[in-house]
Amino acid sequence: MTTTYRNLLEATGLSLRGAARFHGVAYETARSWASGRRNTPPGALNELEQLLQAMGRIKRK
Repeated sequence: MTTTYRNLLEATGLSLRGAARFHGVAYETARSWASGRRNTPPGALNELEQLLQAMGRIKRK
């Protein structure tokens, strides 16, 4: 199953370890979000969207 979190990670080019550092969470937490085992907090999704905006890969809402 592909999650929104996984799609955003792929778009940023971040690894799971890099994403964990970026969000300030444990590697297992980022992995569980990416796999869909745990719901991703809206704040984490927003952080990735903001990173993509800063990278110029998505337009602002």
